[in-house]
Amino acid sequence: MEPFTRRAKGNRTDFEKGVLYGMTDTYTLQKGSNYYSPFWFRTFRYIRLTITTPVSNAPVSINSFTYRSAHYPLQVRTEIQTSDALTRKLWDISVNTLRNCMHETYEDCPFYEQNQFAMDTRSMILFTYLLSRDDRLARKAMQEFYATRREDGLIETHSPCPGRSTNIPTFSLFWVLMVWDHMVHFGDEVLVRNYLGTVDGVLNFFHERINPDTGLVGQFDQDTWAFVDWVDGWATPSKGFWGLAVPPAYHKTGSATYHSLVYAYVLSKAGELCRFIGRHDTSREYVGRRNKLIQAVKAHCFDEETGFFLDGPGTHGEIKREEHGLVKASFALGFYVFRAVSLAEVYEECWSTLIQPWEKMVADNLTTWAESESMTRSDCHGWSATPLMVKMGETKLS
Repeated sequence: MEPFTRRAKGNRTDFEKGVLYGMTDTYTLQKGSNYYSPFWFRTFRYIRLTITTPVSNAPVSINSFTYRSAHYPLQVRTEIQTSDALTRKLWDISVNTLRNCMHETYEDCPFYEQNQFAMDTRSMILFTYLLSRDDRLARKAMQEFYATRREDGLIETHSPCPGRSTNIPTFSLFWVLMVWDHMVHFGDEVLVRNYLGTVDGVLNFFHERINPDTGLVGQFDQDTWAFVDWVDGWATPSKGFWGLAVPPAYHKTGSATYHSLVYAYVLSKAGELCRFIGRHDTSREYVGRRNKLIQAVKAHCFDEETGFFLDGPGTHGEIKREEHGLVKASFALGFYVFRAVSLAEVYEECWSTLIQPWEKMVADNLTTWAESESMTRSDCHGWSATPLMVKMGETKLS
């Protein structure tokens, strides 16, 4: 299979210039009738069938060539009525993307890793709640991550996991958000009580890594990955793989603003979980921690000259918008970008700009959303089904 870094994808229906890449199955025919089906599902847009027969062999005839879809039996209950062709495509492609990233687990993606990652899964669970009242796969996902809890308080970054894997600490925070999301949508007190001890452990991991001088979340252990987002230009070559998708400020200053802000956000949601089951003292503690973090971020990471929060503390003046531009979030955090502009009440002004990457994918005739704008790799990634949340979560009812 050709490495994805060498590919240049465009119109996915260009059968004249396009080149097919993917898995290959080779089957040797026996005399008489033959039936073949692979032992695991295949992910594809097109299939090439090649038949090779030696001259001395009898001719081969194909009586049937079929395929069937394989995914979680998601029953979509939410529908939209629209005369706008783009809106219709945004919706249909998003539903198709999510459905194809749901099997016995949530996964990104069905072609490559087929792994259930915590950050990705949180978004896909929210998309599921918008379409259906079925929370079975969501409950299963929360339980599978819960079963991976570690001595340091974190959960594993993806689960099920056949062996040792790289841990991304902030992904454990997204698992906490899964529990909060379920509380908001279903109000299951038993589920919250079952997981709250692990929630405490995750939050304690981050609390123990607060820098006493700044009040910000500091650096994580050397064998973990401080992943934030697949942003173009975010790489520290001296750190090798660990320097990818991490703001350089993290390695320069010992802190990334993002880590503190996500931890602060999750503290507030954990406080709500505690109040939900009557743990009011713990709730107040978590809210207090959250308030201190926000104060520290404002004190050390806000540039009054530009009006922007910077990637890390003490980097004032290093990054100017007019000199280097603001970094652009990838599809991985696209959902949160739309939520941010909504909360800032600039949704209408930003809509045409933010939706452009999805419009480009529609123009390129994708039937599922791609993993990234810049990485020509996966053409089906659940975290990119953001238009589901945009169309339903941000719709104003008149």
